[in-house]
Amino acid sequence: MRTGLRFALAALFAVMLTGREGIVAAQVPVDQTVSPPASGSSQADKSPADSASSAVRECDRLAAHPDDPGRMMAGVPWEKLDGQRAVAACSVATDRRPKSARLQFEFGRSLNKIAQYQDAMSWYRKAAEQGYAAAQTNLGLMYSNGQGAARNPEMARQWIAQAAAQSYPPALNAMGVIYMSGIGVGKDDGQALAWFLRASTTGYAPAKKNLGLLYELGRGVDRDLYEAARLYGEAAQHGHEEAQGRLAHVAFRIGLELERGLPGPTPAAPPGSGAVKAAPPDYAPAAHWYQRAADAGSADAQFSMGCLYERGLGVPKDLVRAYAAYLVAERDGRDEIREAATVRRRKLLSEMWPVQVFSALDLFDQWEERSRSN
Repeated sequence: MRTGLRFALAALFAVMLTGREGIVAAQVPVDQTVSPPASGSSQADKSPADSASSAVRECDRLAAHPDDPGRMMAGVPWEKLDGQRAVAACSVATDRRPKSARLQFEFGRSLNKIAQYQDAMSWYRKAAEQGYAAAQTNLGLMYSNGQGAARNPEMARQWIAQAAAQSYPPALNAMGVIYMSGIGVGKDDGQALAWFLRASTTGYAPAKKNLGLLYELGRGVDRDLYEAARLYGEAAQHGHEEAQGRLAHVAFRIGLELERGLPGPTPAAPPGSGAVKAAPPDYAPAAHWYQRAADAGSADAQFSMGCLYERGLGVPKDLVRAYAAYLVAERDGRDEIREAATVRRRKLLSEMWPVQVFSALDLFDQWEERSRSN
């Protein structure tokens, strides 16, 4: 689209050598992601003999959880876990180290990935009964989801509570989800808040996202979009994709509320009346939050930033940035945003020199490249 636009603009500007011609709340899902660390790891789990075993090393390499402090390797995120290869390696590893809770957990995780839920539950249970918090948490989640056994919220809560008693952040977060959603217990936002706070103090990103959700919705705490945005931002910095989306949403709402709270234009005072001219509205705070939302991927916020740059409200007037922002909104926005952005962008053509338009297209390309690299 941009290549065609460049050619069209070049042809148009060839005619313009003598001058310029005229020619912007569904129910929010709660993060139940559990990336459990492990407990109950015996000294034998980390013995030199364990490390020397190629089968054990292969199981650790393919199936270790990134958040498990008992892991021997860096760990593999769930979406990158190769279940078939991990099952093959961990089957041999557990034969060689039949009492290792760590390997039992990793074997269960591998089986879980390929949807062999009953076998996964069996191996999780072996490790859970040794006090391995990672396995206790995942076993509880299987009961909660009805995987490998009939759905049993009470059993889920019992196993997760055992892991939470060891102060493992993923289990603490899962307890917060249980109380926020009412899984096997009555909904209790105060309890959910307490559990999410305990987990978030360790830096656990899913808990920060869930705590931000409570602040956004005003559940268990006074509604505070600024605190929600702070928590979403911290979680997003750790790669939490849903938190990134919530940050964009909340930051845009903050900007919108700030903009809507600004006073309207004041009629000019009659000459000689002695009336003091009112200070112009300050759009800078709204611009700040719109920009945060735009950086987090909000097309609505990009359109708002385009309007502010076009008019010089809260930011220096910059038609190049306005045009580039409208291009992003035109590409990524909802139908009404796309239509509005198209109208604003085309209007800017009558006010911009060719070099400005091409600079805007280059800026748009730079933003797109930066977005891909992130």
